[in-house]
Amino acid sequence: MSKLQVDTIVDKEDISAPTFSKGAIVTGVTTSTSFSGDVTGNVTGNQSGGSVSATTGSFSGNITGSTNASITKQITSEHVNISGVCTATSFSGDGSSLTGVANTGFINATQLSITGITTTTQVLPAADATHDLGSSSARWANLYVADMNFSNEGLGNDIDGTWGAYTIQEGRDDLFLINKRSGKKYKFNLTEVS
Repeated sequence: MSKLQVDTIVDKEDISAPTFSKGAIVTGVTTSTSFSGDVTGNVTGNQSGGSVSATTGSFSGNITGSTNASITKQITSEHVNISGVCTATSFSGDGSSLTGVANTGFINATQLSITGITTTTQVLPAADATHDLGSSSARWANLYVADMNFSNEGLGNDIDGTWGAYTIQEGRDDLFLINKRSGKKYKFNLTEVS
């Protein structure tokens, strides 16, 4: 096999890149600032820097870049590894195969639709006394909780402006209220109706 060594390859008018109608086979490393067009076959190897835009085919290897990577088409792959921040306008799927998500991290989303969720730790708001659970037009049907703890510390009430902290606990026949500030305990006066 002969060897072709050149600095630049252009078309015959010397104004653009040449067209390889029969295809091109490169056994070494192909380096470019960008790649654009449809991929009808498979691409194997590493792509570093620049951008990759493809509509069909597959890519096997690593894509790294010094700037953001923008993907406008669907990726079907066994693994997509992202070491930085992944930002998307939407996420589709049940997430049943997601692994390696640290429980100390966060999912930041304006709107997140989940069919069901089971957590092994606390579910906390991003800021204290700022966000609601439900709304006047989107209410939760029922709340199933053990003891209920209330506190409007730092806010105050609409009657005398003071703040309080209370816990409601259930007894066999009564409901009890504990003032967490004074330590006093109360019993609700309940009237049986049936």
